[in-house]
Amino acid sequence: MDWLMCIMMIILFAAVLVLLWKNYRIKKEAKLFAEKVEDALDAIVTGKEWNMEEELEDSLWGRTGTQLAKAGNVFRKKEEDGFREKERVKGLISDISHQARTPIANIKLYLELLEDEEFSQNGQEFLGKIKGQMEKLIF
Repeated sequence: MDWLMCIMMIILFAAVLVLLWKNYRIKKEAKLFAEKVEDALDAIVTGKEWNMEEELEDSLWGRTGTQLAKAGNVFRKKEEDGFREKERVKGLISDISHQARTPIANIKLYLELLEDEEFSQNGQEFLGKIKGQMEKLIF
């Protein structure tokens, strides 16, 4: 019975060692996985190129990395779309501003020419109102 107890203790000790080794490996893999996720997210956030070496591997990291790469592409596309839209709006505002300034400048010139003319009291009053409204349009 003594030798049976000794064998059981050796088996138990070996099992504990195997479990400790597995625990160490799992922690090491989890740390490596977390570092890879952190690197991928940093690359996505900063817009840097991200090298995914295990993209096609059928593992947790392979699947996660593929999804992160897809998310990065979506974010990058949204950012580019936003930039293009911002530039388009700037162009439209510039175009509208130009289209408004030319007629306003012409109207102002016509008003200055009309101020030199002789008008009745009513005409002068209307000319003053037009000039006041014109001043509101100048920006």
